[in-house]
Amino acid sequence: MLKEKRVRFWLTLYIFIAVFQPPVLPVSTIYIFGILTIGLILWKGNGRINTYILKACNLKVFMQVIGLMAIYLIIISSINGLYNPADLFINRLRCVNQLVVLTLIQLASIYFIALISIKYNLELKDIINILIKVGIVQGVCAILAYVIPQVRILFLRYASDMYFESYMWERRGYGFSSMLIDVFGYGMGLLAGYALLCDKYIMRFSRRLLGIMLMLFSIMFNARTGLIVFLIAVALKFLKKNNKAIVVCRAVLLIVLSIGMYFWVVPVLIQKGISSSNITIRWIASAFSQIYNAIGSSLGEKDISFSFISDKVALSDNVFEFVFGSGHSVYGTSSILGFATDIGYTNLFWIYGGLGTCIILFVFVKLFFSTYKYSESVDIKYMAILNATAYFLVLFKGNLLGYNPGTYITYYFTFLIPLFYHIKNRNGQSKDIIKIIHDV
Repeated sequence: MLKEKRVRFWLTLYIFIAVFQPPVLPVSTIYIFGILTIGLILWKGNGRINTYILKACNLKVFMQVIGLMAIYLIIISSINGLYNPADLFINRLRCVNQLVVLTLIQLASIYFIALISIKYNLELKDIINILIKVGIVQGVCAILAYVIPQVRILFLRYASDMYFESYMWERRGYGFSSMLIDVFGYGMGLLAGYALLCDKYIMRFSRRLLGIMLMLFSIMFNARTGLIVFLIAVALKFLKKNNKAIVVCRAVLLIVLSIGMYFWVVPVLIQKGISSSNITIRWIASAFSQIYNAIGSSLGEKDISFSFISDKVALSDNVFEFVFGSGHSVYGTSSILGFATDIGYTNLFWIYGGLGTCIILFVFVKLFFSTYKYSESVDIKYMAILNATAYFLVLFKGNLLGYNPGTYITYYFTFLIPLFYHIKNRNGQSKDIIKIIHDV
């Protein structure tokens, strides 16, 4: 029992670092973390890679896709670089790094967690509990940073300088993570959503509710995107039921309630938020006001400016780039190209073209469907739906290929669910899974 507790403690600490990459050093920790993970894999795996885990998790096929897309990206980038005189070399390297190095570090981490789960007889409920606890710990960190300024400064000591700019300092930057912007909210929104949807696997309701409140605090004071992700989970929670007739009835009721809130509740909350003396609350309310106005509200002007979504950028008018891509993104390129955007879909299209973007999106659709298919309960199925919906929604905010808390959590859930399904079906029960290590 003591050994199990130690394993769970160290795994929780490892996953906290994996998800949030807390800035404890004056250099980026993701690469140090990657080297550490490879060392742990070799140590715990007796110097070899377990092919059963790679196949059962769907990691093998995804890594093959990453390899093929890396070759595709290098070829396209080389061709485009010959006739494009713009100084985009660093940008191109960054794209390769995001696709290959940062993605493979995260996949290696998922593999290590799968290995430890098998080696120490952990079950699906254990890895879900640990992930939720990681989100709760981050929620506590956010409150500590908010209440105690010295703690906030300590947490941000080696973080990006942007958090010390006046605009950011007044509105966000409360937590212990290398990223405290939209992709952080994406990750925390997923964790709060998991806690809401997963009744069967985690602590009793009172503790779960406290955990959700802590995570929502972290979301509100860092990244509004997380609130949208959590609202998706709320809608799914309302619809969650095995009986299809009940689901249909609840869907109708949800539509009626949504319409009522849209006309009579939301306008009041937005107005109160906008008139609040708290800068962060006004900042949150302004985003919801823009969304509300955009879908036909009479509260705002007819010309809507979405300050929470990056500027739109046209796709390339070059036929080759439109079809195959340019090998470079349009993120942070204002000084080079004269335009830039954070929008993920646009950046995917510029980097990989229509062909490459369709391949990437198709692969993720297949992965998300596989996770849903291998989900062992209604709880997990709805979490899988949340995962897929949130991913394609947040792509409007940024490119999710590479490292960020939301992408890591998405990978964690997407690749580990199939593993436990295969283990259970291979052994008849999930307790005797250590045998798999020696069988393959």
